[in-house]
Amino acid sequence: NTPPFVVCATASYLCGSFQNTSLPTCLNVTPSFTLSEEIKIEDESLVLYPNPTSEILSIQLPNALHISQLEIFNILGQNVEKQKIDVSQKIMNIGISNWLSGSYVVLFKNEKGEKIAMRSFLKI
Repeated sequence: NTPPFVVCATASYLCGSFQNTSLPTCLNVTPSFTLSEEIKIEDESLVLYPNPTSEILSIQLPNALHISQLEIFNILGQNVEKQKIDVSQKIMNIGISNWLSGSYVVLFKNEKGEKIAMRSFLKI
């Protein structure tokens, strides 16, 4: 397990000749996975498109990987989507229009729950 950590950001804006810098906003984050976890298999035929996307994320699923589940995590490591997949399914579409803009990681698992592939995409 990855220990909790704090993420802070400061926003500033410029309006005419007036500049304002706000106080930092901080969040305590407890990741639900780490990117350094071992991935058993990688396959170039597993494709996410379009990337970046704003409405629908399409996933081309190769039969050879026997993917049975996917999980999607935001940049803070929070699980935002989890779906079972029929191993015979070739294309999967996920509606993401109401998600926040940012980077996401898709983790693919086989029927034993082993992590077999990972991809990332940008929601705009």
